[in-house]
Amino acid sequence: MGEGQRQPNKMENQVAQALFNSTPQMAKTRILLVDDHDVVRKGLTFLLKRITQTEVVGEATDGHQAVELAEKLAPAVVLMDIAMPVLNGIDAAARILKRHPETAAGRLYAAIEA
Repeated sequence: MGEGQRQPNKMENQVAQALFNSTPQMAKTRILLVDDHDVVRKGLTFLLKRITQTEVVGEATDGHQAVELAEKLAPAVVLMDIAMPVLNGIDAAARILKRHPETAAGRLYAAIEA
């Protein structure tokens, strides 16, 4: 690492592995984006579409929508905000993991807002 750069933490390594460790023959990593801010969801969708190994399969604006969409879409990765209306990201993550531990285990992440 160069001067001033830090080593990625365990969660960052897991996200990178889930997103980038696929071969062209493998299916794309299916991602569900969850954030109550439209600009954040649209920006992440734009960026993730540029990565050939990923596919954004859905977007949700709150935790309830996230739980419903995770049930319908079976994403491999859920990128979710913590602070959201209706149902927060922590409670939504718990519900998703309870219903789908085989698809979400180790691949459900919540970002802390600064």
